[in-house]
Parts: sequence; structure tokens; C-alpha cells
Amino acid sequence: EPQIHHKSTGTKISFFHDFSSPFSYLASTQINRIAEERGAQVEWKPILLGALFKSIDTPNVPLFAMSQAKQAYMLRDLHDWAKWWGVEFSFPNTFPIRTVQALRVAIIEPAATHHLYRSVWVDGKDIGDPEVLRSILDAAGFNGEELIARTQDPDIKAALRDNTALAETVGACGVPTASIGNTLFWGQDRLHRMAEAL
Repeated sequence: EPQIHHKSTGTKISFFHDFSSPFSYLASTQINRIAEERGAQVEWKPILLGALFKSIDTPNVPLFAMSQAKQAYMLRDLHDWAKWWGVEFSFPNTFPIRTVQALRVAIIEPAATHHLYRSVWVDGKDIGDPEVLRSILDAAGFNGEELIARTQDPDIKAALRDNTALAETVGACGVPTASIGNTLFWGQDRLHRMAEAL
């Protein structure tokens, strides 16, 4: 039978994210489910978080600007949330991570997004290394070499810059940020407020 209730006219959620953020990873594991439960659609918008931070005068790696006590709490909080959502999580040895190429890959091939998040925040792989990135994409069934070559396309580079500029325009101060109309929800711990809004 045709699924007449599944219309593509559902509420749009712009989901601004960067693979460099563990909070983005956690949100990425839940946002599609929450949207689907409420008949909404997620528009995945990879952004370059470092460029946003620079533009809005925020430390490039906020975690490193925190006190030892706050860093320890944040790390425990990440593990607590992963347990709450029922997902795997492990802080990688390589941090911060250079994500510009992987973000461009995600613009070209959105289906690679979950594989890339998992490779960093579960398997601890350095997606900033082009060889590592290629092997992850190949293993996930994509043509890694071709995707990486396409990341040099000026249109793809521009799309990442445009997404980042849009995030700043709508008032994002970090990732993950979900935007529904003019309303922002910052942080994976605000997904319940996003769900209420939907």
C-alpha cells in the first residue's frame, strides 16, 4: 500500500555539524530517528567549526580552554550521554581532528556521514589523514579515491564555506545546532527540546 502519510513536505531541520565534535557525533546518532518519528526531514549541513569559532571569537578548541575540572566533567558527560542513547563512544587519541576534507566528502556523499562519525568517535581513526579517510570510505563501499579527488572541486569547497556562513547567519555558536525556522537548538542535550518544537 502507498505510504500516503510519508509526505516530503514535512518540517525541515537544518542540522549543522562537524566531525571534530563529539557532541555532533552523539546527535548524529539520534537526529534522523527523532525527525522520522515526527514526520520531519533533516537537511545535513556540514560546517567548518574552526572557521565559525574564528569568526565569532571563540577558542578554536573550547575543551582545551576549560579548567581541568571542567574537562574531566565534560568527558564523563560524553560517556554518560553515549550510555543514555545506547551508542558506542570512545575519545580518540588524535584530537583535535582536521576535518575539512571529510566534511567536503559528506557534502558530496551524505551517506558517508555516519561511517565517518563512527570511524572517529568509536574506532579512534584520524580522518584528517587522506589515506585513512580513503580506506574508511572504501571499506564502507564508496569509491574513496574518487570522492577525495572531488573534494578539490571549487563548488564543493564553496558549499562548505556557504554552510559555515549560513550557520553564523542563523546565530549558531557551536555544533551540533539544529535549526527549525528561526529557532535554534544547540547541543545534543537539547534534542528533546527540538522534538517538543516539532
